Amino acid sequence: MMLWNLNSEEMAMQGRNEWTGTPVRWAWAAGLLISLLTAGAAWADLYGEPLREAEETSIEKILADPEAWDGKRVRVSGEVGQVCPMQGCWMEIEEAGGESRIRVKVEDGVIVFPESAIGRQAVAEGVVQLLPMKRDAYVRWLRHLAAEKGETFDDSAVGEGPFRLIQILGEGAEIAGDSTAEESATAATSAETR
Repeated sequence: MMLWNLNSEEMAMQGRNEWTGTPVRWAWAAGLLISLLTAGAAWADLYGEPLREAEETSIEKILADPEAWDGKRVRVSGEVGQVCPMQGCWMEIEEAGGESRIRVKVEDGVIVFPESAIGRQAVAEGVVQLLPMKRDAYVRWLRHLAAEKGETFDDSAVGEGPFRLIQILGEGAEIAGDSTAEESATAATSAETR
C-alpha cells in the first residue's frame, strides 16, 4: 500500500501524520531532540567578547609557572568563588577541588560580573598578567580588597615579600546557570559596549 494513497483515517490507524506520512512517534522524538539541543545551546550568558580559544589551560599549570604564561592568551574554567561586590570588575575562578584559583580582572564598567555568578560554572578568556609588587603596594591592594567586602584589614600579618599578583586580564566570559532578565540585559549591554 502506498502512503500517498492512504486517507486520513487509514493514516491515523497506522500512527502516521496525515500531512507527511511519517510515523507520529518519530516526528515527536525528532521534535523533542531539536528542543533539547536548542535549549542546551543557550547554557550560558556571555560577558564581553565571544570566546575563541579552543584549548583550555589549567589554572594549576598557570600558577605553577606564571613567568612562562605572562602575556599569553588563555582560556580557563571552573566554579566562580568570588565576585567583586562593588562593581563586578573581577571574578575568581576555582578549578575542580578548589585548590587552584585565579582572578579574572576586567575593565571597570565595561564588563560587569553579577554577584549571583558565585557557585556557577564559568569559562573565561584573556591574557595572563604577572605583577610584581613592593610591600606597600601589596598592602594597599589587600586593604582595597577588604574595603570592597566591608571588612577591616590589619597589615601586621603581611610579611616582607616578595609579592606578586597573578591574574587574567579578562576579555570575555561565559557564566552558566539561570540568570535573571536583568543579568541578561547587563550581559548584552556589556557585550555591546566593547
